[in-house]
Amino acid sequence: MAFDDRLRRRLQRQADEAKADTQRSLQDVRRKRQASNNRGRLADGLALILIALVTLAVAPFVLNQLAAPPNPPTPPPTQIPSVAPASPTSPVSIVGSYAADLSGAGEPLASAGHAGRWQISFQSDGTLTWTGPGDLGTAFGNPVDTYQVFAGSLTTNFLRNVCRGVGVGSYTWSRSGPTLTITVVEDGCAERRAILTTAAWTSQ
Repeated sequence: MAFDDRLRRRLQRQADEAKADTQRSLQDVRRKRQASNNRGRLADGLALILIALVTLAVAPFVLNQLAAPPNPPTPPPTQIPSVAPASPTSPVSIVGSYAADLSGAGEPLASAGHAGRWQISFQSDGTLTWTGPGDLGTAFGNPVDTYQVFAGSLTTNFLRNVCRGVGVGSYTWSRSGPTLTITVVEDGCAERRAILTTAAWTSQ
């Protein structure tokens, strides 16, 4: 075989191989481009699906907001009037001088000669002075008895010279303006009980 023929065949084979390689390269490029396009279309499709899902989720809320009536305007805050603090009230005290007219009192005062005008003075040191009808007070040497108060209770040995052997009497008391009212709780001395509770006492 002539040298020229061998050379031509060799060149032909090389050309065919180069052509085949080129075709394979082109096919690879086409496949990669097709895959890239497919991935792009898939991403676009997923994005569209995501947008659709979000729209479906938000749409009811938006429609409710559009259909709901507008909120009324918020009224201004209510002004609460200021209240001045109450001034402290001084506790009511029994201390003072009081008088009571027991002229129409019945027994046991009438028969004992103790019916008439009485005056009692509750001193701040716990002593109690008094005068009775006529010379009743001086007959006992201007007596000074004692008393104790706690809240609305009153304990006293008032008229102790008359109520010998009886001890003290227990009472409740209240004061309204100038009027002092005494109510018996327990007292075995009938005269003391009658003098203190038959009538209200008036501040002097």
